Amino acid sequence: PWESRPHGRMVGEPPLKVGKLKDKTVKIDEMMKQTWEVYGWDRETGIPKRETIDELDLYRLLEGPIEQFAKTHSSFNLEIKSTQ
Repeated sequence: PWESRPHGRMVGEPPLKVGKLKDKTVKIDEMMKQTWEVYGWDRETGIPKRETIDELDLYRLLEGPIEQFAKTHSSFNLEIKSTQ
């Protein structure tokens, strides 16, 4: 998710020198963390929390791409709950 960061110009990096937004910069990193928290994702990694996957019953997605992702990201706890 950090790769989806907006271009610096969109958040005032560097800050504008003139106009209503002069010297204003959006704290995008903090804003992204807060958004992820609301989504039920880990605040630091942007990876969906186990509870979110449970709540949304997304176990069918744990096979395939997410399973491969979990193998390369140690912070993602992949414990498949039985759906039967």
